[in-house]
Amino acid sequence: MAEVILFRHARGLTEGVRALAEQIEQASGHHVHTPDLFGGAVLPTEEEGLAHLQQIGQDEVMTRAMRACAEHKEASVVAGISMGVMPARKAAQTAPGFRACIAMSSALPLDAYARLWQPHTALQIHLAAQDPWVKDEDLPLARRPLRVRDRLAPVHGLLHGPVRRPAHRGHGRAHPRAAGLSVPLPRARPPAGPAPLSPARASGAAAPP
Repeated sequence: MAEVILFRHARGLTEGVRALAEQIEQASGHHVHTPDLFGGAVLPTEEEGLAHLQQIGQDEVMTRAMRACAEHKEASVVAGISMGVMPARKAAQTAPGFRACIAMSSALPLDAYARLWQPHTALQIHLAAQDPWVKDEDLPLARRPLRVRDRLAPVHGLLHGPVRRPAHRGHGRAHPRAAGLSVPLPRARPPAGPAPLSPARASGAAAPP
């Protein structure tokens, strides 16, 4: 079983986020860490959460996230919900040791935080078709293959059905497919170095069978 770091959304470490972490542990047996990047603050709406983020500063929040990754060196999987996808993706691209990254309710280009994507780090993207915080241009990331040079990148996209208010943002139960995440950790030893992305920006991911 894996050690997982789960970064929360803009409202902070809500009961819904804690419940999702518990569901992942119960469904898969992984151990999930939930760093609190807001210092205990839990905001009633996403808008207030974003305003709180501006007060703290995005750089400070990212610094706290990277510090949390350093504190949990045993973690091999990093995950993020909505705004939490940003620190999760940065950790996956810049911190050694992560073999899988899970992005929920948000998507970023493969080269968002580094020109190179580590081919031994799998990426799983979960998007809901009618999530108001998911941009229309993000949806293809759950449909088409991503490539690192001439090889398919280790990316899987999952496009869920219409969900207006994802439960993990509040106090309800999360989408069952997101709660029962299967993290396919590569068995092969990591290659000597990361492979550069093709000049064209990555634009999508294919759902696994």
